[in-house]
Amino acid sequence: PPFSGLIDDEFIWGRGSLDIKGMMFAELEAAELLLAQGMPLQSTLILAFGDDEETTSEGATVLASVLEERGIRDAFLLDEGTTSHADGATFGADGVQIQGMCLSQKGFLTIRLHAHGRGGHASNPFGGTSLEKLADAVRCVRAAMPAPKITPLLANALDELGVEQSGDLLEHLLTSRDGFPYVADTMAVTQVLGSAPSANVLPVDATVTINFRLLPGTDLEGFIALIESSLPEGIGLEGVHATPAARADTTDGPVYEALLSAFERYYGGVRFVPLFMCGGCDAIRYEAVTAQSVRILPFLAPPELESRIHGIDERMPKRAYLQSIRVLVRFLQDVLL
Repeated sequence: PPFSGLIDDEFIWGRGSLDIKGMMFAELEAAELLLAQGMPLQSTLILAFGDDEETTSEGATVLASVLEERGIRDAFLLDEGTTSHADGATFGADGVQIQGMCLSQKGFLTIRLHAHGRGGHASNPFGGTSLEKLADAVRCVRAAMPAPKITPLLANALDELGVEQSGDLLEHLLTSRDGFPYVADTMAVTQVLGSAPSANVLPVDATVTINFRLLPGTDLEGFIALIESSLPEGIGLEGVHATPAARADTTDGPVYEALLSAFERYYGGVRFVPLFMCGGCDAIRYEAVTAQSVRILPFLAPPELESRIHGIDERMPKRAYLQSIRVLVRFLQDVLL
């Protein structure tokens, strides 16, 4: 059953086991193990969990505001990242396995485009249907998207990997499924509403929803203005949700070094490089109360399981879960005790 949390000889089964309950429980177990040692903590550990990080982030927004009201400013924040390491060939580093220590995350923008139609019989579609108008609007938005680029964070990662930055590399990333979101502001048409009930009926009012993910450094207001200016006459725009791209933090400081050391101890053969997260997480909500944020999961799931996230047969290997607890215990020992 999808929400059973069943544990068998090999896996922990259920929705969220990989994204992101597995990390949450590993954090709780690591904290309990440290407390069980009876040693006084030299620093404060705050555990903050929300359930809507890729949508409205209302939970994290409230939690962060409470910390700010209490005058608390954290030295360091650890949040989720990607679920498996990447083939270095994606970034031009053949023969290397890469995991990102994500120091930023892409912006998140969802809009709806509206078109009015008169309806009627499909034998006389004079002037085009509302769905045709929306299709043209989507084409115009696509044509207005900013040019792809290598951001400073990606450039730093490439430097660490010894990869030469060139036009050929940018083209290589653009033609790779895994590399594409690291160099492009992405646009995904996700929902269409208002279709007619029958093939011989013209649709009346119709709506299309588009989700954008914006590279670190992309100005959100400027991007929205760009989209508005690209729309044909008669198309309405509604903003649904907007979160700007996160600030780009640095790798400076002993806490970052302690986290990197913990990962390198338990995941030999993997190169950990500064990158940014293409998905969404709560870390951006804490920027006002946190000096430094890193997004990385303490477990590395087998690549074949990544497609199970949010889907049928999502499951975490028990071995990966136990490894995540080891990583977190080592990290917390270094920074709290």
